[in-house]
Amino acid sequence: MKTSHTMALLLAGLAVAVPARATTFTFDGVASGRSANSLSQAGITFQAGILLPDTNAEGLDVPGTEKWRVDFSAPSVTVDNPGLFGRGITPSGGNALNALFQPVIVLYPGSSGFSRFSATLDNDTFGDANLTVGFYDSNDRLIASVRADQTVPGYVVDSGVLNGVSKVVLPAGGFYDNVTVTAVPEPSTWALAGVGLAALIWQARRKSQA
Repeated sequence: MKTSHTMALLLAGLAVAVPARATTFTFDGVASGRSANSLSQAGITFQAGILLPDTNAEGLDVPGTEKWRVDFSAPSVTVDNPGLFGRGITPSGGNALNALFQPVIVLYPGSSGFSRFSATLDNDTFGDANLTVGFYDSNDRLIASVRADQTVPGYVVDSGVLNGVSKVVLPAGGFYDNVTVTAVPEPSTWALAGVGLAALIWQARRKSQA
């Protein structure tokens, strides 16, 4: 009985100490045309994306090395009211992430990556029905891809539960709203949780010996 009580305390302590962190971007509350990164939270950034190969010492493309990279020559990614572009209203009723003309890369700085991503497309029927959102780890390996049907108003892109996602590539042709990133606790957080659990063990043992 005492052992079961101790385990219950440990599990409760772990749940409290290392909760998943969900960060949601509605992109509202600012003027249309504002840089998306001015609304950055938890170090998450939004960058224009381009598919390019590596280059060798002579500056020539290396075949078969194409990957999604930040396009530093492109303007900053903005948040805009789709109505100003003749598109449908956003689910949040205001702005959304503008990916009309170029893919957008969502970058997460955490060393452990994040575990889930979701976004809702604008409420119109323009775009492509056969696009995919790609999810990559810190080594640019494709972990998963999910459909993004831009012809369905309010289509929800949801990665489901994944491990170690550091980069998401959103296809061009639409607006993305209510972007939610669920982060994995960092190793330092787990270390802190370990200290807390050690304290719980000590407390539980003292009570069992009382």
